[in-house]
Amino acid sequence: MVGMAQLHALQDLMVEHREMGLQAGSQLYVSRAGQTLVDLADGELIEGRPIEPHHVLRLYEAGMPLLTVLVAGAVERGRLGLDDLVSQYLPDWGNGKEACTVRHLLTHMGGFAGAELGDRDVEHHEAIEQLCLHRGEHIPGTAAAFHSSPGWRVLQAVLEAAERKPIHRLLSKNILRPTGLNGQLMFNLGSRQIEKLSGQISPVHWCGYTAGGTAFHRETIHNTTWHMAKCDPGISAWGSAAALGRFYEAINARDGRILDSRNTIDLFTSVHRYGLRDRVIGAAVPWGLGFQVAGSFSGSFGHRVFGHDGISGRAFCDPADELVGVYLTNGLTRRSEHERRMSEMTDLIHEAVLERSSSAWMTTGMAAVGI
Repeated sequence: MVGMAQLHALQDLMVEHREMGLQAGSQLYVSRAGQTLVDLADGELIEGRPIEPHHVLRLYEAGMPLLTVLVAGAVERGRLGLDDLVSQYLPDWGNGKEACTVRHLLTHMGGFAGAELGDRDVEHHEAIEQLCLHRGEHIPGTAAAFHSSPGWRVLQAVLEAAERKPIHRLLSKNILRPTGLNGQLMFNLGSRQIEKLSGQISPVHWCGYTAGGTAFHRETIHNTTWHMAKCDPGISAWGSAAALGRFYEAINARDGRILDSRNTIDLFTSVHRYGLRDRVIGAAVPWGLGFQVAGSFSGSFGHRVFGHDGISGRAFCDPADELVGVYLTNGLTRRSEHERRMSEMTDLIHEAVLERSSSAWMTTGMAAVGI
């Protein structure tokens, strides 16, 4: 249970972050053992229009686990192997990256983080052609470099080749229909969806975002129709905090709706990379298979937590306490300020729901993922 005092404290923190200029609006969803405890919204969708809990926000990297779970299902069914070479599915793959496997993609050790196409208007087949030709930056498996857009583009192509189905059909069949989330989580927003969701989609707002120490108005790209429509599963997913939270509840329930084997969930949410400095994140952080794990999040967590940060939000599941938390915002701010808002909300969720101070939890102190 979350009492009125704790509920007000969580809402007050959302207001505080907005008044600090970190976001125009936000959503917060918290559940325990599958029971919704908090489903709040604060601020504006667009100027003069309040944001509501059902409105659709861009998930950015926080949406990466959608593809991760589809890959986990393919592994579970024997359609795909973690140590399968990418070249088994993409014949043109090479140029120093020949040793790259599915496992390397999931742990961000593929060696092509510099092949960034996320903000370019490039068709999927053309993007894959460019990624195949991109010269490897290190021998796959020997170094770590977070690569959300290029890595998940290749992972999408590998999965589609292995399953012989497009990613949207796989998402609907294996995640959305079993969880009752049809139309609530999407890899992109095509013109039909934009029309159907008219007035419910939040643009992203520039709130101080920088690149290389200077202001970068990324929203001028990300709010365009072509960018909203592109399927780039490392950065392009959409949904609400509640929908993403229910996705994590289904994973944690281990009832076969998403994945049949409990062992598969344990495998993907365990540590598979440790002690390597990630040159993009700038720290030696542990990593699971497509999931962040304890030690790669800022804030205070239990040792079995898994989930994923994005440049504007965070989603996590702590299976030991059956706790799910999702904090999404529509504000692109500086990385240090983003880390602060995610850490503060994470700690307050634990205190409000579990009545434990952050000192009772593992404090990682790592900068939140944000490229």
